[in-house]
Amino acid sequence: MDKDIWRQSANAWLQIGDDQAAETRAVSALRASEQFMLCNMRLWWNADTSHGPCARALVRNGFIAANLTQTAHESFEQFMTILAATGQPRPAFNATTRGNVSEDEALMLNVLSLCQEGHNGHAIMILKRWLPPTAYRVTLKNMIAFAGLAAVEGLVLPVRVKVSNDTHARQQPGPRYLLH
Repeated sequence: MDKDIWRQSANAWLQIGDDQAAETRAVSALRASEQFMLCNMRLWWNADTSHGPCARALVRNGFIAANLTQTAHESFEQFMTILAATGQPRPAFNATTRGNVSEDEALMLNVLSLCQEGHNGHAIMILKRWLPPTAYRVTLKNMIAFAGLAAVEGLVLPVRVKVSNDTHARQQPGPRYLLH
């Protein structure tokens, strides 16, 4: 895998394991914290089309059960709202394919894990896939707040992307905000 994360293709972001193909990304292969995040993103995203109990209320109840604060819920609502309103193309959160993780879902989980680890410039590179500059800056701010509050409560997402901070990688040309 290329050391410069900004040069990696979308397939590099999707790797759950070196021996696992992108087509076989199963939800069951994810950790509990990743499954929690994925389920809440799917519930929120598909709230308008779901039948039965209000999906956004279920998200709120899940946050309460996980001891996440009102601030965490508000940050989650804000970044999901921005994605829904300004995302072009809109990210695909597939409630219909519950057994597998879609490409966009895997990317969003990676954004949250990168935010928890402090790799904000790398998270921006993924958000640029869907959002214009102002929107991804505001979204990143909310995602950092949410990811930090989730980590405090033990919902730590593993970084499933190789992030290099060595001096060789810093000498490579690339976007200015990725250089440390």
